[in-house]
Amino acid sequence: GRLLDNLSHLVRVYTGSKKQADNLLNDVIKIIVKIGILFRNDQLSHEEIRLCDTFRQTFHVFVKSALSSYEIEYSFDKDHLSNLLKSCQNLMLQVVKNHLTDKSKNRINSVFDFFSDKKFLEDAFKASTSKHEKAGKLNSIMKEIISDVRILVDEGSL
Repeated sequence: GRLLDNLSHLVRVYTGSKKQADNLLNDVIKIIVKIGILFRNDQLSHEEIRLCDTFRQTFHVFVKSALSSYEIEYSFDKDHLSNLLKSCQNLMLQVVKNHLTDKSKNRINSVFDFFSDKKFLEDAFKASTSKHEKAGKLNSIMKEIISDVRILVDEGSL
């Protein structure tokens, strides 16, 4: 819960829009719930489950890369992070293409398009090197996000 709250806070500070942050967080939650329901109700084919596994692996690579990008100086690669998220987006769309409405697919695109945006990634991950007030806020939020993600990875939950 705290991770989602901090992601929402990060979006709010970055965009300056509480409404956009709330909408993005709502989209994330709706996507997670809908895919969870499809999975729990055995609605996914063997191929779609295989795509879910590939998504999980790709997202795990993204998470590890994001942690490294934040924790290890000079290792940030916005293109790599963006491409990993775009791969996740494509995999997720393939999984849900026969199950969810266009509105739900648009939610997926909205979330991944926002978080894979190279300017967003650069501003979020490079905030610690900037002197601007907004960058300081982004950096503070990113520290909390990275800390929470690190805990989840170490626990094996992510």
